[in-house]
Amino acid sequence: MALFVTTSRKPSQLTRRVARFLGRVLGKYENRGKHGLAEVASRADAAGYSRLLLVYERKGNPAELSFYEDNWLEPLVLIRGLKEGGEKKKGKGYSVQGPAWARKLFGEGEGENVLIVEKDRLWFEFNGRKIGPELKIKVVEHGTRIE
Repeated sequence: MALFVTTSRKPSQLTRRVARFLGRVLGKYENRGKHGLAEVASRADAAGYSRLLLVYERKGNPAELSFYEDNWLEPLVLIRGLKEGGEKKKGKGYSVQGPAWARKLFGEGEGENVLIVEKDRLWFEFNGRKIGPELKIKVVEHGTRIE
């Protein structure tokens, strides 16, 4: 399942960079601008995407990955830290290695890129090499941390 990736309004350069990378690997990235959620969802639907990934920020840094498909989906993925780096190369499509919540939110797919989710980290690999940023995460459902 490909995702339509966008940001909160007026994102910082770092948040925009992370969202652009996620969009290139997971589906499509589009700058949100001043559009409301309903309009963003409508544009995603017109482009053939049923699920949105919104990258929110706090104090100029990426802080949260929220998923939307008719309603907000849980769990919520909080970004606790970011380690930039990794290669810029990428393949087509992606698959998910990790817990059930990750497969539920990101979708089951096939492709050359692999989204790897461990207890408190999330990153991508292409041909066994890290690509893009590594996110330190905390997963929360109904206010309770998921291990």
